[in-house]
Amino acid sequence: MDRKTAEQRRSLAQTEDLDRLKGQYQCVSDSVLLKWMQAVTGTHREAMAAVLRERGHTV
Repeated sequence: MDRKTAEQRRSLAQTEDLDRLKGQYQCVSDSVLLKWMQAVTGTHREAMAAVLRERGHTV
């Protein structure tokens, strides 16, 4: 499943949670986010990846 399809299937609660988490991860450096992404799954990982994509990384 591609990213766009996954985004379309998210519930409103998941979307709000993702936005909240992205806000929390904004102050974390790229190198730390990349390391953390190796250790977590789910919404937290998606939020970290979204922050990194916004910063120009390919994740």
